[in-house]
Amino acid sequence: MERKIGVALSGLTWAMTFLLIAQVFFRYVVNASLPWGEELSRYAMIWIAFIGAVVLVRTNQMTAFQIFANSNVGKFDFLTGLLRRCSTAVFFCVLAVSGVKLVVLALPQSSAALNAPMTVVYSIIPISSIICVLVVVFSRWLSRNR
Repeated sequence: MERKIGVALSGLTWAMTFLLIAQVFFRYVVNASLPWGEELSRYAMIWIAFIGAVVLVRTNQMTAFQIFANSNVGKFDFLTGLLRRCSTAVFFCVLAVSGVKLVVLALPQSSAALNAPMTVVYSIIPISSIICVLVVVFSRWLSRNR
């Protein structure tokens, strides 16, 4: 699963890179801008950020929580780990609820250049947040089966 996520992230990153290079080429060499290139690369960046969040939660590399985890003191390891997992789960639950609200608000909207439904762009927010909550909840089980 992690390999597939890594391939998706790499593909999106390369696609965004080529789109931006093409955008610069068309704007300054051909003197005709691609109206959809900038918009599509912006949406790819949003997806990269939220898919990357899933990877960071799965590999336990969220910076603020990692600092908190490194400050564990012997007998409080379990409690600090539990507090870290609970606060991460609460954060992503709030983000998922907010993401669902954003998707509902975006139902009648479409993007300017691509004319794509904005729900497709914003749907990654609740999807990745729910996956992050599931990863946090089942992190003990996932770490044993690695």
